[in-house]
Amino acid sequence: MIGMTEHKPQEIKLAALTDLLSEIAGRDILAHTRHYGRDAETRIASAAVIFGRIRELLGRCESRREDNRQVWPPMWLAVRREDRSELAALYPDSTEEEIEDLVAIYFPNEEAWVRLEFTADEAGRLELHVAPLSFHVTVACNDGLVSVRDGVSDQITTPFNLFAGWLFHQISREISAALADPERYGQSLTKRIPLTERFARVQRKQLWEVLPELKHYIVDEMTPSERREFQDIACHLKGEAVSSKPPISGFSAADYFRCCALCFDAAGLGDDDRGLSARDRYRKHADGRHGGLLNLPEESSDAFLKWLASPEWQGTHPWEVRRGGNTTHISLGAFAEGGGVRLALAGSATTRAAETMKMALALWRAGIQFILHDADLHLFRAKGEDWIGLYPDSYGLSGRYFFPTDVVVTDFYPWSEYACFPQFQTMVEPLPLDILGKIGTAPN
Repeated sequence: MIGMTEHKPQEIKLAALTDLLSEIAGRDILAHTRHYGRDAETRIASAAVIFGRIRELLGRCESRREDNRQVWPPMWLAVRREDRSELAALYPDSTEEEIEDLVAIYFPNEEAWVRLEFTADEAGRLELHVAPLSFHVTVACNDGLVSVRDGVSDQITTPFNLFAGWLFHQISREISAALADPERYGQSLTKRIPLTERFARVQRKQLWEVLPELKHYIVDEMTPSERREFQDIACHLKGEAVSSKPPISGFSAADYFRCCALCFDAAGLGDDDRGLSARDRYRKHADGRHGGLLNLPEESSDAFLKWLASPEWQGTHPWEVRRGGNTTHISLGAFAEGGGVRLALAGSATTRAAETMKMALALWRAGIQFILHDADLHLFRAKGEDWIGLYPDSYGLSGRYFFPTDVVVTDFYPWSEYACFPQFQTMVEPLPLDILGKIGTAPN
């Protein structure tokens, strides 16, 4: 043990740890709920002492600089779950069935891996993020000011001291092991942490090949010839390629509606729209907030250009031709440039990728000039060469935000998405663990 002679605190197991952190935060950290705009603050003198010692230990480990902050690799702690009798004692008012539900939903594994991320600023504040638990705290090592992000309770001295004492001994143990033999420490963690508790990725085409019984986006929505044709034209749809040509001249609202009709046909909506004009089809499928587009004289290119340059449609959604959520709709945008019009097709959500690529094919075949946003991404998807990220289920919807920024991943799923296919684990690529690694003398 490094530098602390106090009595070793009692082990805190998983359910008790989550309860303790929830008490400090004043909210259920397992629910990942947030209370924006409020951080609970209180001054705890002992916190300054303990976090100051943690900062001294971290100072012996290699770190990196990000802006004006010092950032250390995460530490991984194995936290054991209580057995059934311990859970019954911890929750005496709960029935056996309720405890079983608690285990199944929140604590399915006998051991959980907790990720601790430390950063420090030049003012002497040490920041800790505990994942996948939704707990984030900053301690000023000079005066003991404790700030709990999204905290609700200010009366936290007793539980925080209990947590801080436990935390110090965990950190001390991990750094002792890393200092003694960094290579062995890293190998041990890599071996001990189960694959489904790690972050990994797999190439989309491997899923197509190994799990053909599943329904897959893109490969099940496009024919092989459509995918090949799209691969052939994708390079011509990039912004730089299209922008090198003059914009479309003489383009009217009627022309725009006809382009939309081509897209609707490509999306398989032709039979449903039988008998409708191109304008009425736009009215049927688009967002509805047209910003005056439906009021324009259809055949007048001058009226269309004037409207494009006006503020009339600002704040509306005339280009959302296939409704969806904030990131799942498809847009066919138009903008004025050099006395003409540019069109831009956008629909990058995986669930709409095939539909977007089919629309691109339809516009291209009709000789319509347009830019395809994220053309390279669509190309990779058509080839099955993009990457799908896998993350531990315990991270919930926030799992995608823990992938390193230099790792290219286009879609994210929890491991449970493929839990019924054990062969799946043999083809994934685990991401290297970002651990303490090489130990050196970090700047204080």
